[in-house]
This record gives sequence, C-alpha cells and structure tokens, in this order.
Amino acid sequence: MAKNIKAIKCPHCGSIKITTLRPDYYKCDSCGTEFFLDSDDININYNYNYPRNNQDQYKAIRIVLFAVVGFIALMFVIGALSALFSKKPAPNYSTYSTSNTAEKKEEAQPLEWNYASNTLFLDKDNTPHIVVVGNVGTFRGRMNEGKDNKVYIGLFDPKTGK
Repeated sequence: MAKNIKAIKCPHCGSIKITTLRPDYYKCDSCGTEFFLDSDDININYNYNYPRNNQDQYKAIRIVLFAVVGFIALMFVIGALSALFSKKPAPNYSTYSTSNTAEKKEEAQPLEWNYASNTLFLDKDNTPHIVVVGNVGTFRGRMNEGKDNKVYIGLFDPKTGK
C-alpha cells in the first residue's frame, strides 16, 4: 500500500519535534511520548511514558520524618533512664523481726528549738515573756534535716523557765 508523506506530529502534544527510534517508531522530544505507525497508516498508536517522580523530593520528607521519630525516641529513653536512676522515697511499710530487740533501747533525744527569732515583751501586768518562733525537733543528726518544716510559736516565762 502506498504511503502519503505527511508531517508526523506527536499524538499527545502535537509537537513536530520527534526522534526516530527505529523504522516507524518515534519519540516526541517535547513530552517524551513514544508512538509508532502501523502498516496501514490509518492508526497512530502511542505509549505514554512519564518520568518517575524525583526521589530527592521524598528524601527531604524522609529526613524530617526520621528526625521527628528520633527525637520522640530520645525523649522516651531519657525519661526511662531518669526514672531508673532517680532517688525513690523509702517504702511506707514496717517489717517484723523475731529477734530479741527489747535489749536495745534507743535513747530519747531531747527536743530543741531551731528558732528563727525570739522577742522579749512585757504584758499589761509588767510580767516579762519571751516569744520564740522556729522549728522544734531533734537536730543532733543530719538525717532528719528537712523532715519537719512546720513553724511553731512558743511563749515562755523567763522567771519560771516554762
């Protein structure tokens, strides 16, 4: 069958800038569509091949995603380690021992004033009184330091000492 000579145009974009790949197979230089002419010259068959998405575009998203997941994992690990190595308060339970502890008696430590201020004043009968403001406790050892932070007020008669 005879062929008529016509300008070959891209069926997708209509461009006449084409490259011959092999006889009757062409590729559009503008959009990258490959097409071929069948032997009857009636049908133009084409194959769309679009370039794949740029992988660099997804690389930035992956980096941000890994950074966020890494930050969350780091915070979890820091929280777990701080929970493991933090000082825990003593348990609030008592233990029972069958050994003879009656022989060991602890000495009663006297209560002392750890006062912040004391003031001497006279009442309406001109009787002197001392006002002491501060903490009361046994301050011999440093183990009980900070255990009782309550403030007490004491009134004393300097003549009797009570």
